[in-house]
Amino acid sequence: MKSGRYIVLLLLAAVYFSSVNGCQDSQCYRPQILPYHHWKLDGCPEDETICGGSCSQEELPETDVSPTGIKSRSLPTVDGPNGNCAVYLDRAHSDSIDFGEFANTCLTRLELCKRGLTVSVWLKIDTSLNGRTYYVSSGGQTTVSRGISILGSRNVESYGDTFVLTVHLRDLNHIWEADTSALPSNGRWAHIAFTWSEYHGLRVFIDGQLQAQHKFGTPLTTNLYQYTRLMIGRPNSVSNYFGSSGFSDLKIYYQRLEDHEIAEAFTNERFPKKLA
Repeated sequence: MKSGRYIVLLLLAAVYFSSVNGCQDSQCYRPQILPYHHWKLDGCPEDETICGGSCSQEELPETDVSPTGIKSRSLPTVDGPNGNCAVYLDRAHSDSIDFGEFANTCLTRLELCKRGLTVSVWLKIDTSLNGRTYYVSSGGQTTVSRGISILGSRNVESYGDTFVLTVHLRDLNHIWEADTSALPSNGRWAHIAFTWSEYHGLRVFIDGQLQAQHKFGTPLTTNLYQYTRLMIGRPNSVSNYFGSSGFSDLKIYYQRLEDHEIAEAFTNERFPKKLA
């Protein structure tokens, strides 16, 4: 009996020692939070080793389940952010990708996001273009709908010739809006992410670092619900305001993530571990 108690005490001491002093990765495995939707946006999944060409394949499938992204044309591919290939959308050609209908989901009706919402995407934005350009949209940019939008603006009068990235979120009763100019120089990839919940508000991250936030939102009633498709490269309400950018790894989580989880996601995607 005494020997059994002694073994139990040793095990408890080992657990305590590990929690206090840390442990190796193999001993302290923490499961990764997986997105509900994930589109790699690698252009031609059948040959990911050749970048810089063009991919005539019409569809860009999701990694696990539908819906599939439908491209507006044969898109060029460029070197991605982590050794992969990525599609490039050019506003001169009115490029966009339509991921289909998301009516009555958390992505277009934020009041359904009981656990919050997180969206991340790698963008290689042409920040030299003037005017307003859109990169991700499910309806948050218009007063006659709800949802999210990620857009860019470069205007001498409004922003002093500085490119500003803006995230909009609308639900039934509020609009959240956060701006940041903390983007890398033109031609470099950036990991754009935002996380939101009604209680915590909106937080926007660039390369894993918090850059902007809007906690309480601005009261605004939006009863209309006209635009519910998920688009990249333009707003989902009009065929205009196209954005020129490379796109890679669009991920959607139907939950709010903590700051350190956003940072970990950036690090894991920027420096992916090679399989043995």
